[in-house]
Amino acid sequence: MRIHIVLLAALIVSGCVGKTVLLRNDKGDLARCEVSGGDAMLQGILIRDATLSNCINQYEAAGYKRIVPE
Repeated sequence: MRIHIVLLAALIVSGCVGKTVLLRNDKGDLARCEVSGGDAMLQGILIRDATLSNCINQYEAAGYKRIVPE
């Protein structure tokens, strides 16, 4: 039983890790889209990923390209 609790806790915590994506445009300007681990815990994984995706999409529409993968 304890192993199940430990595994469940590990899965929950690992899903709440923050994410950062760096983008660069042709001029060399950098942009960063990130969601902190605290935000992920408060908002949930799906909202975290949607927020990050929206940020990335806005910069990509402005001509930025990812330089660090998700």
